[in-house]
Amino acid sequence: MLRKRTATFLWPGAVAFLIVLVGQGLWGVLVAANLKATPSQPWSVLVMTGVLLVMWKYLGGRWWPTRTSETRRRCLRIPVDPKTRPQSACLSPTKQGECRRPGNFSMLRPYLGLESRQKEHT
Repeated sequence: MLRKRTATFLWPGAVAFLIVLVGQGLWGVLVAANLKATPSQPWSVLVMTGVLLVMWKYLGGRWWPTRTSETRRRCLRIPVDPKTRPQSACLSPTKQGECRRPGNFSMLRPYLGLESRQKEHT
C-alpha cells in the first residue's frame, strides 16, 4: 500500500522532470550547434518550435500509448480543443496574462536599466 502511494506521488514528478529534460536538453544542443555552424542564422529556433509542437501534441493526448491519452489530455492545463475540455480545467485569458506577466517583465529588465541599478547596490 505504501509503495503504491509513494509511486503515485513520485510518478508525476518524474514525468515532469523528463519533459523538462527533453525540452531543455534539446534546446541546449540545438543552440550550441547553431552557434557553431551558422551563428548569423537562428535555425535552432525553428527546429525547437517543431519539437515543442510535437511535445504539446503528445501531452495533449496524441499518439502512443493510447491507454494514457485521456489522462494526458485531461492533465494538460491549457486546452488543445476547448469544445472537448471542461471549462473549469481551462485558464481564462485574464489568468493566462497574469501568469505570463512576471516572465515578460523579467525579459525586459535589462532594457529598462534595472540590471545595472541592481549591480550598483551590491
